[in-house]
Amino acid sequence: MLWPSIMALLEEEALALKDLDAVIVSCGPGRLTGLRVGLAVAKTVCMACGTHLVAVSQFQALATAHPVDSNRRLVTLLDGGRDVVLGSLFRAERGQWETETPLFTLRHDALIDELRERLSDGPRPLIVGPAALPVATVLDAIWEGSVPTQEHAHQPTLEGLIAAGLREIESEAWTDPEQVTPLYHAC
Repeated sequence: MLWPSIMALLEEEALALKDLDAVIVSCGPGRLTGLRVGLAVAKTVCMACGTHLVAVSQFQALATAHPVDSNRRLVTLLDGGRDVVLGSLFRAERGQWETETPLFTLRHDALIDELRERLSDGPRPLIVGPAALPVATVLDAIWEGSVPTQEHAHQPTLEGLIAAGLREIESEAWTDPEQVTPLYHAC
């Protein structure tokens, strides 16, 4: 289904694979099969056509969707399955969210204490992602106004993925197709 969809989109835009300057792909976290297929197709296109690859994490997609506030740090939290939360920490730098801690893994029962420890020395955080919602009340009691109330603020989106990818393209931060590492999560 993926390959015919790609070819139909290119045909609709009157483009060929060789016309692409770069391919943006999610490297996760996500489920094994979806990531393997998506990455395999993206890597194949890039290697066969000499096109650049830009691998973007769901953490980056979430961060890019939120306005940068130089007085805050951004924490993105995703459910990793099997009682685990996957997270990433960002800081505001030059008008963008820059990765401070690319990936950390926490057990659900240790989430609040670990976040307190990680965020104790900095400004009030903005905490987003599906794994923030179940503990939003507790997080807001610690850092008032840290968890947005809008449900859509907590879901990685295609728009966020594209925006993060375009930012990487602008800075020519290419991903070596042979070195891209998928971030799988347990089911």
